[in-house]
Order: sequence, then C-alpha cells, then structure tokens
Amino acid sequence: MSIETDKRTEQFNIRIPEILKDGLDGLTPKQKTDLYEKVLIILAKAVHESKFNPMIYLKSDDFNTQ
Repeated sequence: MSIETDKRTEQFNIRIPEILKDGLDGLTPKQKTDLYEKVLIILAKAVHESKFNPMIYLKSDDFNTQ
C-alpha cells in the first residue's frame, strides 16, 4: 500500500515496551514502511472518529446545521 500525504513535518512520539522496540528493529525496510503507513491511517481514523456525530444521520434538523 502506498498513500499520498502532505509533507511530513511534524513528529509524534509514543512510549513502547523495550521488547516491542526490539521486534520493530528486526523488521525489514518494507515491513517498516508498511507499518508506518498503517500507523498514519490509524491516527487519521482516530481523529475522524473523534469528530463523528451520529445525529447528523439520525435527525434532519442536525444535518442542516453541520
């Protein structure tokens, strides 16, 4: 999978267990690229879902105010 994004200028850091870091260090470059893209998609999905308002699909008055 190859996704297009804006220029990646920002950093986001998380703390992970050492054993997981050791496992990540053992991935091939292709596996690391695939993982990185999956992480970007998961982050984008989290932002998208945080803004989800089911009422726009359940009540027409709310749909017109969005």
